[in-house]
Amino acid sequence: MLIAILNQSTAVTDADVATMTAAIATQVQFDVAPIWDRAPAAVVFYSDPTAVPAGRTVSRSWIPSRSSRRACSASIPRPRSHNYGG
Repeated sequence: MLIAILNQSTAVTDADVATMTAAIATQVQFDVAPIWDRAPAAVVFYSDPTAVPAGRTVSRSWIPSRSSRRACSASIPRPRSHNYGG
């Protein structure tokens, strides 16, 4: 299985995406694949979308901007604090 990573952001450099891709590949190899008892997928960054091997489905994703992350986190309910009798 191949997970192809493409950078469509204007706010994140290809070098940063390559670093993120390496981190994702490590997680897939050591955390995801063993739990599912599967061989780990290859997680590969492609700076050129035409370099993705033929016949592969490309899933488009995005990294939210800071403003949209703030809006998302503002809408997430916060847990109530608990008094554990300290």
